[in-house]
Amino acid sequence: MLPSNLLPVTVGRGWIKPRYAMINSASKELAESLIATFIDCKGERKGLLIARLKGFEEIGHDYRFIRGLGVLLERRCLFESNNSVDPVTARRTVFEEASRSGFALTGEKRSAILNEASREFGVQSEQLEDTLWSDLEEELVLKDFREIDPVVLLRHYNLSLVQTLLFKAVKMEFSVGGAWKEIFRAINRYGLMYSAEVRENGVHVVLDGPLSLFKLTDRYGTSLAKLLPVIMEGEDWSLNATVVRKSMQGKRMLDFKLDRSGASGFLEDIGRTTSRDIFDSKVEERFSRSFNSLGTEWKCIREPEPLISGSHVLIPDFSFEKAGLKVYLEIMGFWTEDYIERKIRKLRQLSNDVDMIVAVDEALACTKLTRMKHEVIMFRGSLPVKPVINYLNQKEARLIDNQADAGKAISIRSFGVGEIVSLNEVATSNQVSPLLVQKATLDGGGKIDDFILIGDQFISSSKISSIDHDIKSSKEVKLQSLSAILLKEGIVEPIRLLEYLHYVISWKGLDFEQAVVSSSTNKKDV
Repeated sequence: MLPSNLLPVTVGRGWIKPRYAMINSASKELAESLIATFIDCKGERKGLLIARLKGFEEIGHDYRFIRGLGVLLERRCLFESNNSVDPVTARRTVFEEASRSGFALTGEKRSAILNEASREFGVQSEQLEDTLWSDLEEELVLKDFREIDPVVLLRHYNLSLVQTLLFKAVKMEFSVGGAWKEIFRAINRYGLMYSAEVRENGVHVVLDGPLSLFKLTDRYGTSLAKLLPVIMEGEDWSLNATVVRKSMQGKRMLDFKLDRSGASGFLEDIGRTTSRDIFDSKVEERFSRSFNSLGTEWKCIREPEPLISGSHVLIPDFSFEKAGLKVYLEIMGFWTEDYIERKIRKLRQLSNDVDMIVAVDEALACTKLTRMKHEVIMFRGSLPVKPVINYLNQKEARLIDNQADAGKAISIRSFGVGEIVSLNEVATSNQVSPLLVQKATLDGGGKIDDFILIGDQFISSSKISSIDHDIKSSKEVKLQSLSAILLKEGIVEPIRLLEYLHYVISWKGLDFEQAVVSSSTNKKDV
């Protein structure tokens, strides 16, 4: 984005649009000249760079265009103060010396004060003088500049104009086809408030704009700006925003429209500039770290697949998966009244097959949230892990109890499988959950029929005996080569099998290639 005072716009009856930079020979030549100016000023003071850029304004170019391009180019710069002494400390020392010695009304007096102060730092008076104001913006030195193609610069400028305009939006809606799931992941990541409809040719999304909120306007506006490049990677996208503009008559609500065909020629091929931040709130980040630190068998997934809620889309914050069981978690903290109403409607429209935990910050003080069909956990400040773990454990136990059939034994051989079969395949064949298969295996001393559970695979006893026979004659064998053989046999967790057979793995540091496998005196009987 750019500072709002550098946004040139054209306003009509009820509409507004930025004045884009055209990708023509004149604008490319100007962009090349500005880039060359930055290159030429490497090693020079920023004040010189500013003066040279101002020269472009004085020869007739729109100052907002020049300064806008300058802002984007400056973000590609590294400026440093060129000093040997901290400027703040240097100034304080010189002022204290002047206070003791009297005002420097002559050049000789001034030199004497600088000479006396420079002794404290062990530098020459000239060096101290150069240091005094070196932390001021104009005194900073351009140390490095990342060059950019002139056309790419112009396109990024046009993108920045749109982003700056949207910062004044109260609402933005867009339609997009193609990779809309990635767009919703970005919406969720940036903490944007929205409603959406799934349509035949894609999705239609309505986003609250920054000016529709009563807090966090700057952060929210920045997040909305980050979403724009992701939208523009979609197919047949179009957007429409309601923008607030101040005028002599007061505030006006104006429409801004843009679509893929209208952006062709000056906004295409901009490349994604979305944030790589994983979490959009401290609550989510703290919860994720706490949950994963417990080392449960539940797999915690950030930003799982979007869920269809009637004709809308809902993206939970997390999902938890274990042996075919899946539970989602939605955290509600950043809100407006209208946002809560929309969220409740979407949660109620979810399929009954969706198992959802809704974590609600007590600050919302919304009694409607406690009357939903989903599990509701109230929290204040930080979301505790314990109630989530308790719910997951209860869900797991309930599923096993509901599926347990004392008169029906789980079988593997009766389905004509080979020597190796996955846990999920056994569950599917017996029409039970993987959790029940795991329980039956545990009750059977680690095996079902003559199959032993190694990791997430059942391996027949005869297969394990054959493998054991092939390697037990060797006193010592490299782990790398043995693992490759076992993987080729279809065993996905070779080390677990070796540990089950009580082979000893000797590691030399962390180098997998140097690890060796040897027989143990307490070999496992298969």
